[in-house]
Amino acid sequence: MRAAGLISTLTVPKGPIRALAIAPDGTWLALANGKTVSIWNVDGAPRATLTGHKGVVSGLAISPDGTWLATGSADGTACIWAVDGTHRATVISREGLGTALAAIAPDGTWLVLTSGKTVSILNIDGTRRFTLTTGSLYGTRLAIAPDGTWLATAYGRKLQIAAADGTPGVTVTDTGHKIVATVAIAPDGTWLATAGSGDGTVRLWGLDGSCRATLTGRMPWVPAGAVIQTRLAIASDGTWLAAASGHMAMIWAADGTPRATLTGGFHGLAGDLVIAPDGTWLALASGTAVSIFGRGGTTGTLGQVFRHRTLAAGSPAAAAALAIAPDGTWLATCTWDTVQIWDTAQVWAAARATAPQ
Repeated sequence: MRAAGLISTLTVPKGPIRALAIAPDGTWLALANGKTVSIWNVDGAPRATLTGHKGVVSGLAISPDGTWLATGSADGTACIWAVDGTHRATVISREGLGTALAAIAPDGTWLVLTSGKTVSILNIDGTRRFTLTTGSLYGTRLAIAPDGTWLATAYGRKLQIAAADGTPGVTVTDTGHKIVATVAIAPDGTWLATAGSGDGTVRLWGLDGSCRATLTGRMPWVPAGAVIQTRLAIASDGTWLAAASGHMAMIWAADGTPRATLTGGFHGLAGDLVIAPDGTWLALASGTAVSIFGRGGTTGTLGQVFRHRTLAAGSPAAAAALAIAPDGTWLATCTWDTVQIWDTAQVWAAARATAPQ
């Protein structure tokens, strides 16, 4: 029987799928697996395959106008491509280390790559604008402001803000986190949030480096030695945010007031956390399952609403990933070698129909 709301299923020859991105017009998506990137229509028809990297593709991003995309690879290069698969440019890491694609600027004129201790800001022809130096070989987190005028980088316990032309801004040398696991910028660009691994905290920051709030409520983060994934997202209207790690997620108002604690619907450690474009609901991946919740957590009792096929015994299983289309009408859920595309209205209808009364 076809699951309620399932539009199509995409399967790649070999997993794992390491990155997933949806085009701005919502008509196609791109998947990174192995050394290649494949482009698919929403109905499951393949459009193009991008080949050329000699190492695993670790990240990808699609330009705001949907005409090109960029990829980062463990081979120490980043590539820029047209959506038909035509190669446009290659950038080689100066440190000889794997390159991670961080983000593309909102106006599509530049992009950011991380490699070793450097963060490189590039023009779309692959030429460098400038380079920022961080203090960590691995684990630099980055976000670009919605207006594209500044960016934030975080590594270890440190948070830095710099202008998009490379002018240094504020540096917070000790955020209070054991390690900054993720950083997100509010839609109006007036504040940002960080979440820590190993300390169970989320903090809100002003652009002057002042800590506006340490959010109340403590999340039970994954014990030391486990694979830690900490997720953080801010709603499109900037009025609330959510974070997830381990077997728990929390929702807060933007002033730090707790709204909900989500503990149901987990089927493994938390993976991706994504808030719908209209800010009324969120999706949370855990294991090979994905659950959806209202912004107040009131639908948290719905728990699991759809699930990927069970992996064969002994096969490797990566944490699920997901993305929501820009208009919120569909979402893509991802596990080892499979992506499923779902109609969100039908999924919600099925979830409500089976919810306890």
